[in-house]
Amino acid sequence: MQISFGTVLTLYLLFVLAVVLLTEPGAVAPATALVGRTAERHFGPGVARAIVVSALLAAATSINGILFTQARDVRAMAADGRLPRALAALSGGIPRAAVLALGALALAATAVGASIGAYAVLTAMCLMAVQAVLGLAVLRAPGRAPVAWARSVFRPGPIALRFFGWGLVIVSTAFFVLGAVQSPVNAALFGAVLVAGLVVHRARAAHADATPTAEVR
Repeated sequence: MQISFGTVLTLYLLFVLAVVLLTEPGAVAPATALVGRTAERHFGPGVARAIVVSALLAAATSINGILFTQARDVRAMAADGRLPRALAALSGGIPRAAVLALGALALAATAVGASIGAYAVLTAMCLMAVQAVLGLAVLRAPGRAPVAWARSVFRPGPIALRFFGWGLVIVSTAFFVLGAVQSPVNAALFGAVLVAGLVVHRARAAHADATPTAEVR
């Protein structure tokens, strides 16, 4: 695993270095177009097309990563009654319903016609907000869930826990604020989605509390 990680990291760094060194000074263009123009000037149109397609496929893999990781969270919330139960369905151990729902949501958002940059900023803001909440959860885990914390295989010491927990909260909050300053429209959209999510969460929680639990025999 260490060899694979080191190889991928080296390739990414070399790619960035090559773009910086080969691009003409003062060139301004979207990232994919800039890479394509630079490759065409130095290697010809055939190689340029192959590099542009590779760059687009690489961007698509990042979307897949988000879908597969966040699908688990969607399934967990559905199993907990916070989202429709249909999203908790598993197929061969894979949360296909949650993956398909998130994929459909991504396609619908793409169909609206906003720029990739706007989606990237909004996605980063959402991830930073989630990470900040996760940092707070980690900090409170020993006191709020002592049994689960005692059974955990990985339990950092108090100093490491505070360092990494508060570090995650501070760094994530800082990047979230930067995204909000860069795009106030995305910040407003994030706020609207957050409010809607809280309303749904409260409604589902009230419904779950009002529904009698079946007696287990």
